[in-house]
Amino acid sequence: MNRKHTFSLLPFVREHKKNKEGQIPVYLRITVDGKRSELSTKTYVDPGKRNEGKGRVKGTNEESRRLNNAIEAFRGS
Repeated sequence: MNRKHTFSLLPFVREHKKNKEGQIPVYLRITVDGKRSELSTKTYVDPGKRNEGKGRVKGTNEESRRLNNAIEAFRGS
């Protein structure tokens, strides 16, 4: 019998863990066959520049592009 395996990656932020500069950390949730594990990406985002709907950072400056590229890399896109 063939068993179907599931796998997903979900970047998310933890609003209650702000650093000294007021930025919030980006975490990565890995789910395999319904079992979750979370790890820190060591990446921080300014809460005012976050676009929750798209899961990205607003803006076109160098820092915004770097963060968006990192988030996409975590997603595997």
